[in-house]
Amino acid sequence: MKLRRGQVLLYILIGVALLMTTCAQIINWSLQIKTMHSRVARREQSAGKLEGTRAQIWGCLLDNGYPGGSCSPTAAQLGCVPAGTSAAFYGTPPACRISFAAD
Repeated sequence: MKLRRGQVLLYILIGVALLMTTCAQIINWSLQIKTMHSRVARREQSAGKLEGTRAQIWGCLLDNGYPGGSCSPTAAQLGCVPAGTSAAFYGTPPACRISFAAD
């Protein structure tokens, strides 16, 4: 079977296009995996910092008498929440709850 030069060139171009598409998909998949791992690492690092901050806040709150008959914090207890962290106090005694979030 003899192929004309134009047909050979067409087959080569189709093969190169398929190869480039496959390579592009592999690179895209690789970048998505790296991005996902990076996000997970940042989330874990942020969670670790928040847990450390949470422990410090609780220690300060307990030292300042929280909860003392009410789940609402006093001014001294509000001073335990550092800048860059927000805390929502809610619930009714004895089931007082605090929700922490990094700003």
